[in-house]
Amino acid sequence: MIQNSSSTLNLGNLEAKLSKFLESGEDSLFCAFSHSYMKSVPDRALENYSDVELMKFMRERYSFFEESVRQKGSFRFFKPVLSEKVALELIYPDMLHLLMTLEMMLQNLGVNIVFRLNPILGVVIEDQILVDVLPQLEGQASYCCIYLELDRTDGIDLDTLKLTTQHHLNAVECVARDAKQIQSKTTVVKAEIQSAKVESEYPKQEWVDLIGCV
Repeated sequence: MIQNSSSTLNLGNLEAKLSKFLESGEDSLFCAFSHSYMKSVPDRALENYSDVELMKFMRERYSFFEESVRQKGSFRFFKPVLSEKVALELIYPDMLHLLMTLEMMLQNLGVNIVFRLNPILGVVIEDQILVDVLPQLEGQASYCCIYLELDRTDGIDLDTLKLTTQHHLNAVECVARDAKQIQSKTTVVKAEIQSAKVESEYPKQEWVDLIGCV
């Protein structure tokens, strides 16, 4: 990540620049993405970028976001334009434990995360085309945007790292896909326990509560 304290970003100025783009109709989807992205991360996370650097940073984020949404999710290991570090960037439909899974994977490999962004953005898609990007709203289709700059990657084969990452993503997707079905089955089992006419030294509610922890 570039450190540039002599030309610190003025978020108000950048918002004004983006508003001009919106008013002119030029690149309005990029502007909507940038507004939503910046509102979804702490101000201090981007405060060391100059205006020019932040525009480059957001262009890089948007380009991969648009491509990934079209593919319904993707990730990459690459060298960002404003960093000398290797970065992992992932854009996927929002799922539980996604960031935690990646963090644990990297920790087990001895890789340090030195810079982290994880905004979750809402999307509007019509006829399989991205038409708007918004801050996350309940009930709205949303994508998790994970951007991690990494340290101590020397000696790690990136092709192997890609395969390992895909393996973990497949596992997270399986859990997310099966979660509703599992929840439905546990609801049925809870009802059966409550209605069962079986004498037991343990209260039925304890069994129901235990199933809820599964």
